[in-house]
Amino acid sequence: LKEIKRYVLPEVDEAFLKDHDFDDIVEMREDLKKHLERSTSRQRDQVTEAQLTEKLVQCIDLSLPESVVAAELENWARRQRTQLEMEKIEEDEITKRLDTERADAKTAVEKDMRTFFLLDRIADEADIKVTEAEILQAIQGIAQAYGRPEAEVLASFKDGGRIAELANQIRHRKVRELIRREAKVEEKAGAGGTEGAKPKPKKKAAAKKKAKKDD
Repeated sequence: LKEIKRYVLPEVDEAFLKDHDFDDIVEMREDLKKHLERSTSRQRDQVTEAQLTEKLVQCIDLSLPESVVAAELENWARRQRTQLEMEKIEEDEITKRLDTERADAKTAVEKDMRTFFLLDRIADEADIKVTEAEILQAIQGIAQAYGRPEAEVLASFKDGGRIAELANQIRHRKVRELIRREAKVEEKAGAGGTEGAKPKPKKKAAAKKKAKKDD
């Protein structure tokens, strides 16, 4: 241990407010309140979207090619091995961990693949596209989060051939939002009171029927 650091919060004085474009502390608090409310609302929406997507994945009967699953599983094993080797773990221990975790990893890989194919199918049917402006907006958000210039982040994505991957992530996010908007959300009370929102997709049967037809 070489040193210990702690946050030193600035004093909220006139200079601080001016630097952050606030007229007074009341305006700053209102702005912070709105920001927190938007953040909380988005987090709640994301939880709902994840629950709905998982429900839809459970409803579909989709066979996955074993060769594709095996390839994804090997990619997982390579990533795990690289990480463990960087941590200076002995070879015998690495092999033991990979063998122990492989079954759970296979289940996770299959779930991720079914989710991917489901979201892709819905995106195709709903004709959901991603614009260049949306990609640039996502790049801007990443740049702000990591404190890097937008041009540098954009160049990094282009050089790494990751623009298509980013576009697909945005497309799938839009699908999840569509699913949430189209879903019927019911409030159910349990023994201990209100449990909270219980998302219920409107078209479970349709999703299952389409998936079986594709097989």
